[in-house]
Amino acid sequence: MEKIIVIGDKQTALGFGVAGVKDSFEAKNNDAEELTAQVLAREDAGILVVTTEVMDSLSLKTRKTLQESSKPVVIVIPSTRESVGKGDDIAAMVKKAIGIELK
Repeated sequence: MEKIIVIGDKQTALGFGVAGVKDSFEAKNNDAEELTAQVLAREDAGILVVTTEVMDSLSLKTRKTLQESSKPVVIVIPSTRESVGKGDDIAAMVKKAIGIELK
């Protein structure tokens, strides 16, 4: 069974953990690159949710790999430190990322 995996700031990781995502990791001390490489190597990774801060901290090569990845599907969400504009919601981000509308 494919899993949802989250890499983000502490609040994001905790929030997804409370929501039931078991593989939710806090990126700290510049370990986002290593965490991302571990996720990409996993066979059970179906969806990878990363915050914009994590995405921005990754090397250009890793960002390109994520942007071109079809498995796992990568969804970039705002971190808890960013403001989210009106109309920006998870359903819209999922639709933009994978073309599926959530109801």
